This record gives sequence, structure tokens and C-alpha cells, in this order.
Amino acid sequence: MIRLAFGLFIALLHVGAVGQVSIDANGTVSSTQCQYGRGQIAVGGARDRALSEIADFLQGPRLIQELEAEDVLEATDSSGSSAATLLQEQRSFLLRGNSVDSLRFNVSPPWIQGNDTCVRVDLLPVVPDAGPSQGDVLVRVEVIGQGYPSGEQTALERAEADALRRAVSQVVGTWLSEQRAESSALSLAIENDSEQTVMSDLMTHHLVSRSTGYVSDWTLLERKALENGGVEILISAQVDGTQLREQGQSLLAELGSPRVSVIADPPLDALLLEWLSAERISTDANAPLKIRALSNLREYGSNRRMDLSIEVTDNFGNLYGAWRNTPSLIALPDGPNVYQDLAEVHLSTEKQKASLSAALRGAFMKVLGQGGLVREVQIPLEQVDDSVRLMTILSMIGGVSDVNHATVGDRMSVQMRYPGPTAELASALQASLAHVGLTTGSRFLVISDSLIQVQ
Repeated sequence: MIRLAFGLFIALLHVGAVGQVSIDANGTVSSTQCQYGRGQIAVGGARDRALSEIADFLQGPRLIQELEAEDVLEATDSSGSSAATLLQEQRSFLLRGNSVDSLRFNVSPPWIQGNDTCVRVDLLPVVPDAGPSQGDVLVRVEVIGQGYPSGEQTALERAEADALRRAVSQVVGTWLSEQRAESSALSLAIENDSEQTVMSDLMTHHLVSRSTGYVSDWTLLERKALENGGVEILISAQVDGTQLREQGQSLLAELGSPRVSVIADPPLDALLLEWLSAERISTDANAPLKIRALSNLREYGSNRRMDLSIEVTDNFGNLYGAWRNTPSLIALPDGPNVYQDLAEVHLSTEKQKASLSAALRGAFMKVLGQGGLVREVQIPLEQVDDSVRLMTILSMIGGVSDVNHATVGDRMSVQMRYPGPTAELASALQASLAHVGLTTGSRFLVISDSLIQVQ
């Protein structure tokens, strides 16, 4: 059964806090939002904002990151479905292109808060209507594939694999174009055709590495020989657009809005947390992707300027991106609040905000481009019969790359990159490592987002 970490979840989200999403033990997802003004227009605006926040949460990475722990939401409805399962069904319903308005929700009586009107929206833990979905599509494409013999694979086999990958890539590229056209607030903020091409290639690589089931059927239309033993083929392929939409949206969310931890001295840490929240980037003190910030005030006559630098790293010291502010942008008179004032200016000026956003986006893309975040798997040496075979099998797991290992005490420490959730990787390891001497009774424990222990 899918499990949802309730204790950790509530530790991260404050029930009833304006602008945040909360969840109770029954799986009711809630958001409190406010809108400037009075009357039904303000009430409707606050309600729509709350529904939008709930939809973003259900479709984003935070829900998936919590569907994997020991403490669970066990509450069930009349059909016997668990709260966690209902949340997954609501998520899938939205990822298929349906509107959050189609789900059942309650809106509280409005209340006044300063100049704003506020409401609380509760999305009820009810199975979505199983009516037709606008996202259920099969896409037929014609693509060319080329291949040359390599190892045990024939030229034709490699050409077929190349063609199937191109079929998926074509549908992914079309979907990304639609996303850009439909939403100016795309989580990844794809800004131009060049960036979209890079993203399409990255997403295709990782989607295909996770699953080969996106192409439901294909037909060979043409075949011709190439020099040096190569083969070129033209195929007509039917691609499951619904599955690509769901998996692609999840992957896009992981990349565009990953969880990050902030490492900075106060008050800069609080300012950065507020800025990241406004940019819809989730923060968690234990997240493996880290934003490290350093700042320094320097004299400029009787005034002060600020040097501000931000780096994106991981738990293993890998650097994915860096940003430096423009100190000459502003100088302020020295005083007790000069540090905070300068930091606020550099995080709010449009040019600086755009520059920082671009640097973070580039860093997040680099994480995916390199194969995902690094994870460490600790395996007792007594359970490893053949380390060479172990490395070979690990390298063959879909999505796994950059595998290396070292012996630390009585354990083998294996580091690898993986683009999906840590729990998903643990599940893949559970299935694969049974073939290299691990007993069926071994447990793969997700200790953190970057560490898995075999016991």
C-alpha cells in the first residue's frame, strides 16, 4: 500500500497558514488564501487562488516525496480506499489534464483580514469522477532511426531502439510546446526554443530510461542499408500520450521545483526562504540539494554595498550552479538595518531576480543533465558475493548512471545518480540485487533523500 509520511508532512506545513497547503489524517487537502477587497469578487479570487495552490501541490514533487514513509495515513473511505491512495488518484486525475474544479471541495465562510477577504478551501478525500478525460490520447508519429552493430546488438536492433526513442522525443517536444503556450507560469519556466530542445532531450532520456512502455505498437515502413554495416529505418509508432503527460509532468516538477535546503546566516536565510517560496521552490532543511549563500558588507565612502554569492551543491560536494549579485546596483547609508535592506533590494530588483532565477534553473537542469542527484547505497560486505557482478547489474538498472564504489569498514558504499525519487530507486535495487547474493529477507531502508541502507 502506498504510504504517506504524515508526521514529517505536518512538520513542514502549518495548518491554516495563509498561502500554504496542509493535510489532515483523513487526506483532506486544505489551503487558506486571501484576496484584496470585499464582496463576492474577492471571495471568488481567494477561492481560485486556494484551488490553484492545491492543484500545484497535488501535481508537484512534494506529494510524491512524502508517499514513501513508515508512518502512514490509514484512514479509509466507504469503499475501503486509503487516504494515500485517494491522493494518488486525485493527482493522476489532474495530470491527465482535468481541472481541479472537477474535484469535490468545500469553501469556508469568508473572513476579513486587514484589507483582504480570506477563505479556506478543503479538497475532500473523494475518488475523482471516472468520466472521460481530455488527456487520454494516443499519438501516431513517423520517425527515422539509424543503427550500427555494437557488441551483441545488431544494426537493426539499434536502429529500432533509436527510432522508438525519437518517437517518444517527438511527442515530448510537442507536449512541451503546448505547456509553454498554455501556461506562462510553467514550473520550469522554459523561455526559448533552444532551452526547450535541451529539456526535451533530457526528459526523453530519463523517461525512456525509466520505462519502455510509452510506444504501444509500431510498424516498419522502410528499411535501407548504410555504409559500415549500418541500417536506417522509417517506422510508424503509436505513443501513449497520456502516460507521457503524467510521467513528464512529474519529472518536470521534480526538475523545475525540487526541494532544496538553505544554508545561510541570519537574516539572509529567512530572506532566501521567503524568496524561494515566492518562486514556488519547496524548501526542507533535510533536502539533499543545497543552496549555500555567503554575503559581505563593504565600505563605499560613508555607505555600504553588499557582495552576495549563492551556490547550488549536493551532499557530496558537487557544484551545479553559482550566482553573484551586482554590488554596484545600490549603496545605502550605514546603519543597524543596512544589511537587511541591501539583501532585500538584491532579492527584489527585477534584473537581479531574473538573473538568480536563471542561475537556479540552469543548476536544476544540470542536475538532471548529469543523471539526477547522487545517492549512496550502503551494503554489508557479507551480502556481496561478487562486487564486479554487482557493479554490472547496478549499471543496468533503468535510470542509474555514474556508478562507483568503495569499502568503508564492514560495508560497501556505492554511489550512483538517479533522476527519480529515492524510494523508487530503493524499489528497483530490491528487485535487482536479489541476483547478486542478497537474501530475499534483506530490507532496503530509505534513511534520507541521499542514503539507502541494506539490512
